[in-house]
Amino acid sequence: MLTDPDAITTAIVLMKTAESLPFKGIVLLAIILTFLAPWILFRMSEQVHRVLGVTGSMVITRMMGLILGAIAVQFITEGLWDIFLALQQSGVG
Repeated sequence: MLTDPDAITTAIVLMKTAESLPFKGIVLLAIILTFLAPWILFRMSEQVHRVLGVTGSMVITRMMGLILGAIAVQFITEGLWDIFLALQQSGVG
């Protein structure tokens, strides 16, 4: 649930294209760290919530919602721009 198909595909491609053992080790280390960081945060979530309190948790929730909204707007804008460019190149627009 923490990774999407793109991340899994990237890891598979990097492991397939890695020609040396050190490069494969770096890819494996990156995968382990990617899973270790959220696991630590999940394990410490009660302590983090206790430090932040209700107000701090609400502020972070609002900030994360704002960031998620900004990313969504960026995706939509880039998609519309790509459609516009494709239509312009095909001579429709």
